[in-house]
Amino acid sequence: MRFHNLPAITFDDVLLVPQHTDLSRSDPVLETRFTRKIKIKSPLVSANMDTITESAMAIEMHRLGGVGILHRFMSPEKMANEIIECHNHSVCPICVSVGVAGDWKENIDRILGMKKVQVIVIDVAHGDQEKVLIVLDYLKKYYAHIQVICGNVATADAVHRLSERGADAIKCGVGAGCFGPGTRILMSNGVYKNIEDIKSGDRVINKYGDPVNVVSAQKTGHKQISKIRTNIWYDYTYVTGDHRYWIGDLSSSSLKTLQSVGYKKLLSKKSKTIPKKSKYKWLPISDFVRGCLLMPRHIKFEMQNDFEIKLEKRCGGNKKHNIKYEVDSIIKPCYDTGYIFGTFLGDGTSSVVCYKKSCRGSVRWTFGLNEDDIANKLKNCIQRVLCKELSIKKESNDILCSLYYKPLSDFFTRFGKKSNKSLPEEYFVHNIEYLRGIIDGLIDSDGWQEEKRNSLSNTSTKIIELFGVCYYLVYGYFPNNQRRDPTAGGLKYCNVENCMPSYISRTLSKPEDRLTDENQIVKLLEHEKKSLYIDVYDIEVDCPSHSFIANNAIVHNSLCSTRVRTGCGVAQLSCIIDCVEAAKQYDVPIISDGGHRISADIVKSLAAGAETTMCGSLFSGHKECPGDLRIIKGQKYKEYRGSASLAAMSDWRGEVPKHIVPEGEMKIVPYKGEVEQIVYELLGGLRSAMTYNNARTIKELHANAIFRLVSNNTRVENMPHGLLEG
Repeated sequence: MRFHNLPAITFDDVLLVPQHTDLSRSDPVLETRFTRKIKIKSPLVSANMDTITESAMAIEMHRLGGVGILHRFMSPEKMANEIIECHNHSVCPICVSVGVAGDWKENIDRILGMKKVQVIVIDVAHGDQEKVLIVLDYLKKYYAHIQVICGNVATADAVHRLSERGADAIKCGVGAGCFGPGTRILMSNGVYKNIEDIKSGDRVINKYGDPVNVVSAQKTGHKQISKIRTNIWYDYTYVTGDHRYWIGDLSSSSLKTLQSVGYKKLLSKKSKTIPKKSKYKWLPISDFVRGCLLMPRHIKFEMQNDFEIKLEKRCGGNKKHNIKYEVDSIIKPCYDTGYIFGTFLGDGTSSVVCYKKSCRGSVRWTFGLNEDDIANKLKNCIQRVLCKELSIKKESNDILCSLYYKPLSDFFTRFGKKSNKSLPEEYFVHNIEYLRGIIDGLIDSDGWQEEKRNSLSNTSTKIIELFGVCYYLVYGYFPNNQRRDPTAGGLKYCNVENCMPSYISRTLSKPEDRLTDENQIVKLLEHEKKSLYIDVYDIEVDCPSHSFIANNAIVHNSLCSTRVRTGCGVAQLSCIIDCVEAAKQYDVPIISDGGHRISADIVKSLAAGAETTMCGSLFSGHKECPGDLRIIKGQKYKEYRGSASLAAMSDWRGEVPKHIVPEGEMKIVPYKGEVEQIVYELLGGLRSAMTYNNARTIKELHANAIFRLVSNNTRVENMPHGLLEG
């Protein structure tokens, strides 16, 4: 295998260079090693996911030359039946997944006591941890004849550790999680930015509230995601289940204790273990049982303290001659300025009407009939800031306030309209009175007060974000947020599909109960595993904590290229290359797990040195996957229940403890037919690629492959083109 100056790369970053060959597509032999001692006829492995592999898939994968790994989310009785079913169909090797929590010894002894299993897969999201080594040692000591697969890992160091302890194969891939597009990252200047738009050199906030540099940002693959919702973010967060959050772990406390004592007091107490440990820890969101997510309490935003806005009016000239302007008003940050901006963002409109040779601009605010005090307050603010008179008129149902002043109407066009309204970044400055004015203006124009709590409702998410950060800067905490689905509001003949969702921000009645010395407590309100697979993204920050803020919660970055890595992950193809190189001295086969969307990705994984590839989403929705076939409106779907649903938990946990909240539910995915078809397509693509690389075997593919980096234009060129649409 040869490379041309490869940095950290994933599948789309490279192409394989075609070579002279005398092979036809029937010549390649796909046999490869699955573990040190077990070979299989093709390099395809179906993932040990509850939606992918039970006995039906394992049996079919065996028939097609690959292997299927039974997932671990089953009751002991169901697991035994699945193993027997595989044995009755002469499946070999029979591969079973086990976890590292709870009664793992009892579970392993029960499974291996059947004497039908040849391979155990230690199944955890982050394979480079002490618990994995403990389970591996146990298997090697008491079941030396069993082949053991460990993973997922993403670094050479992890491969060394597992290989030295006797692992027979290692799964490598981007082990820790990533976020869906649209996830909002808190920047050092107090605004938010979509994760897919983050660039190297941007400045974000870390878990301590400090500004740190972004080292790299990239799309990390196509993965299954979970959907979570917290109390201080206005919408759902879509994140892979293995992404690590900084949490206050209260799983050892009962729900009754939590309700009576409260988060803050429980978090202040250390565990009863020896030595005593803090209850703050990094934890994959899928492992969250009870406790809270967290936000830094003390954030050191990098914000300007001042601005100066010069409003100019025309003072001479015409279309045929140079038009001259002069400064008519100067606006600086103060309470009155903030109040004008806040009321405009909440309920203002700006327009410019041109007729013949002149243009007239106006800014309008609309308030309720009983809101004279707000209209008069705005009038006084405008008088003090602009020395202009606000016209106030009462109409049938409203108070209409108008300011005929074109320089201001021109200026307010920068604030956007309707659901796209926002405060331009350069006018978001750290002046407490100015920020207080923005808060009051937003509440007076688009909010209300109830039980001494202020609330704001708006269709613009950026205004909700602005309100939250302003409230933090002025009052020291982030308000609660929620989303309301679109409604027609009782209007006849109104199509609700044309209505916008609204977002509500509400201040806390007792913020002191949610604030510790270092953090604001964030409640996890919903957590659901989805059957959806989407493109996901992550960033790497230049910080020892490897942390940033995503949708108002502290999270760990998965990308990591520091010398001492966390095991959280690197770009998938680079991850394979690093792990393969480390595994050579131990003669341990590498299984590439993650990010395979098409046959080309599988080819590149194998060319980089992996001996097998594990596929999840590629095999989802097929006949052999768990679940019944359903027909809905003429379309076929596969039905399955999430491993965290109440029904599934009852099966594999027995009686579900009261303190554990079921997080999954019954789901359906489009039906794709028999898995045989996709397997043949994938293997056909592999055979063709092997001929292009003059490789008769997988080992020859390892040796012959030459990767070349590609540009963005090359990626576009790679896509099918010249096809007629329609």
